[in-house]
Amino acid sequence: MTLREAIGEAGLSLRAAGAACGISKSAMSRLVANGEYPARRDRADFRAQLLGLLESRGVIGAVEWPERMPVNHQPVRTEEIELMQLDRAVLGHYGLKRNPFLNDVETDDDVFAWKGHTAIVDAIRETIEERAFLAVIAPSGAGKTTIWDTVEADAHGREDVVFCRPALKNKELLTPEHLVHAMIYGLLGEEAVIAGNAEKRGRQLSRALMQARNGVVDRRVVLVIDDAHYCGTSVLRQLKTFFEEKVGRYRLMAIVLIGLPPLKEKLQRFPEIGNRIRLCEVPPVPVKDYLEHKLRRAGSSLEKLFDPQGLEAFLARFRAPRRNALGWPLVINATVIRAMCKLHESGPQPGERISREIVDLLPSGSVIQTPRAA
Repeated sequence: MTLREAIGEAGLSLRAAGAACGISKSAMSRLVANGEYPARRDRADFRAQLLGLLESRGVIGAVEWPERMPVNHQPVRTEEIELMQLDRAVLGHYGLKRNPFLNDVETDDDVFAWKGHTAIVDAIRETIEERAFLAVIAPSGAGKTTIWDTVEADAHGREDVVFCRPALKNKELLTPEHLVHAMIYGLLGEEAVIAGNAEKRGRQLSRALMQARNGVVDRRVVLVIDDAHYCGTSVLRQLKTFFEEKVGRYRLMAIVLIGLPPLKEKLQRFPEIGNRIRLCEVPPVPVKDYLEHKLRRAGSSLEKLFDPQGLEAFLARFRAPRRNALGWPLVINATVIRAMCKLHESGPQPGERISREIVDLLPSGSVIQTPRAA
């Protein structure tokens, strides 16, 4: 069980658990949520004290200790990508009527679909059709939501596909029972009366899954978990049980997990899950093609924003040796906006474009080193 679950089972609040161990509620909350241990305490001694407290209240067994996300899971310093607004003066200099990078995906034509993302979409579709087990992994701002929206739009109106999604927003608090409820509601409707007894709930879910498979329409049931990197051990292990629901040799459901890179490490720690799941890592996009698509949708072009040397300098920020310029959409968007604002701050002449000198003024935090696309 997770540390949060263990503290709850001990009948303690975070404040009470922290006080018993000599730390504040906020410090205990940082430990439970982010794996941030008290700075002035020896980690081993602190763990031993907290385990002793839990055992004294009858909580015996393995506890999954939270781990702090390593810095290398962050593809870029996020303080450099919060600038998404462009005022009218900046837009006007480039002949733009709207920000090409804000609320930029409203129709199918707005989606930048290239072979890397198309491959992920196809993998999800195959997972649904084959009732398989898939994890889609990418850093924040890589386009996971856009990819999933494409899949859902494709399945919209299909009577043979039903998506079951936990409504709980904080995935750290997700439990196997939340998953059971989500699937029953998804299969039987929001007005379903869920059995109060755990055994009866399990049987209710199994019946609903079998009816979905053996009904007039063979329905493909898909359990979808967003932010799955926050899921605890109990949830990940329970997914194996759900995935093994069968009628004879035929599986009853597909499972799709969507999360940040720490999800991959979590799955690797559990071979009983890792050996059954397909991992798909969202690749970075080609910077030039992506920008041309976004600007064209806004009635502009790269030539209207950059002069030739400025464009080459910009692309160089995303180009590793002997590779194409690749990057994550959110970082590309923010870096272009920063360059546009830098030129505007310099008091440009009408028609002046982003030059190499302007690009060189951008802070290093705007640079991203991306992996080779799969």
